[in-house]
Amino acid sequence: MKKTILMLILITCSLPFSLVIGQNLKNPSWINGSWQNTMNSNLRTSFVWTFDHDSIFVECLMPGSRKKNCISGDYLGYKQTRFSEDSLYRVTFSRVNDTVVYEFKLANDRTMDKPALTYSLTINGIKKVGYSKGADSKYFKN
Repeated sequence: MKKTILMLILITCSLPFSLVIGQNLKNPSWINGSWQNTMNSNLRTSFVWTFDHDSIFVECLMPGSRKKNCISGDYLGYKQTRFSEDSLYRVTFSRVNDTVVYEFKLANDRTMDKPALTYSLTINGIKKVGYSKGADSKYFKN
């Protein structure tokens, strides 16, 4: 029973990835793992991004609302495309008149002296979350 449930979760989470044929939908190796904004003291805006092979998860660290969410599950029926370079990773979900773009950038952070990740979220051409320059909004690899 547990194996069946686990298999259903894995299939559901990876379903949108199968919509784009002929593209490499794996996350780039430099981003794999968990990234947390450890400098942020506000639990309402504290998140962990986890990049696991071909899936992307986000988890809010607010007590009582901790739930790891596979972002592709929010965009069932959307075409998914991915683009990556040495320090940029973009995931686009699109269908008809709806486009959602998550963009992740790798940057050095002087306060922590280690690589940091920032992200932006654009929905239908409107930037909802912009790249941050402050350490409290950057994500550091766990």
